Amino acid sequence: LVLRRVLFGLPPSLHECVYRDQPVSDEVRNATSEHLSSILGALRAFFDSSSLGEFLPRLDLLWTFSQQLVAEGAQLHSPIEDQQTSSLVNRYRQQLMHMVHNMCKLYVQHVPAVENAIRAVRLPMEKDIKSYVKIVKWKDTNYAAMKDSADKTHRAMFKFVQTYQKAMAEPVAVHFVQLKTGFEFLTNTYAVDALREELQDWV
Repeated sequence: LVLRRVLFGLPPSLHECVYRDQPVSDEVRNATSEHLSSILGALRAFFDSSSLGEFLPRLDLLWTFSQQLVAEGAQLHSPIEDQQTSSLVNRYRQQLMHMVHNMCKLYVQHVPAVENAIRAVRLPMEKDIKSYVKIVKWKDTNYAAMKDSADKTHRAMFKFVQTYQKAMAEPVAVHFVQLKTGFEFLTNTYAVDALREELQDWV
């Protein structure tokens, strides 16, 4: 819900311009470019801080938002009367749409490595569980013996689950492959200045 509000909302200063019919100032342009930069940093942290087990669901989630942004962007017709404000809002949404889409394209390159890491944890554990199930005895007719056997099985299964959960909770970043990208540009001060200049050119 928080992620959706960030991606589909407007920066506070731009929101004020739209709903209070205020003119676009240099301060608003600067705040808008800095807001885009902060979203980029937050999205990178969203993935880089993920656990191994959460990475693929997080990527699916952001990809869904990306497709919604693309769909809405294709039908975008701002009803805002002020031309400068309307232009800034539309450009902001277009920039955000491309940013989120490119972020998904960047991190989807890590999917094979992440899937291999998950498989490396799951397959040996599946083999151990199957082997354990084969040696478990359930033919006892004595209640105490059956209860003891059930308790041992529960403890064994609990250990398997704990081991799997611990492995899935490990940081996913250690499994990221080294990729040559240009995204580092968008995390430095120069990038913020470049975005600010671009926003000034928009209006």
